[in-house]
Amino acid sequence: MGIGDWLKCPFAGDKTGALPAGHPQVEKAAVVEEKKTPSCKICCACPSTRSARDECIIRNGEENCKSQIEAHYQCLLTEGFTEEQVNKLRAASQR
Repeated sequence: MGIGDWLKCPFAGDKTGALPAGHPQVEKAAVVEEKKTPSCKICCACPSTRSARDECIIRNGEENCKSQIEAHYQCLLTEGFTEEQVNKLRAASQR
């Protein structure tokens, strides 16, 4: 196998050494994501969804703001808080 054959190989990647899109190793790497670490306390995270949630609750009552409340919890998860932390917040808010 000469260098010409190597360059034609679908697993050889490009001149930078990167593997082509669709290669099994590229797909595997896309699935394995690094866990995000929260950059602040849970009470300070997601200010936009928190304000929308709070305003809705004040104006309409908690029972009418389920989507805003859930959006805030989803934001917290996206920011790197664990399910356990978010569930503790859910439990505390239901008291």
